[in-house]
Amino acid sequence: MTKFKNGQEVFMAHDLDLRRTGGPLIPKNTKVTILKHRKGTPVAYWVEVHGFGQRELHHVNLSDSVQRLIHKITHGYVIQNYDLESGKFVSQEFVAGDCEYEKASGTPLSSGDDAEIDAKFFDKPDGEPYLCFDMVQPK
Repeated sequence: MTKFKNGQEVFMAHDLDLRRTGGPLIPKNTKVTILKHRKGTPVAYWVEVHGFGQRELHHVNLSDSVQRLIHKITHGYVIQNYDLESGKFVSQEFVAGDCEYEKASGTPLSSGDDAEIDAKFFDKPDGEPYLCFDMVQPK
């Protein structure tokens, strides 16, 4: 089970329907800030839900309800090829350079800062996850 810290920002992984208890339907990807949590049975969280105000969440497995995001910021440049005969761009490609990382809150992040993030991202047995920079080609 994920441990949440006061002030931590997370994003809803799926819709959270609180209408049966008089609350709203909180849509997927809504930002939630953990204000405080109460240990015990059941665990309760007091949260700030972006666009919905402060709420107390009971009987919610918050670990299953949120996605934790980190930002991978890649610096680089684009090469665009222009055909003088046709008068059009014919292709383009992104050339990646250095990368930096930050938590969704904007706090800089590097390997060794957070053991859980290291295990799930930086220290994976098959290497750090890579997502191809597919660029839309001109027609």
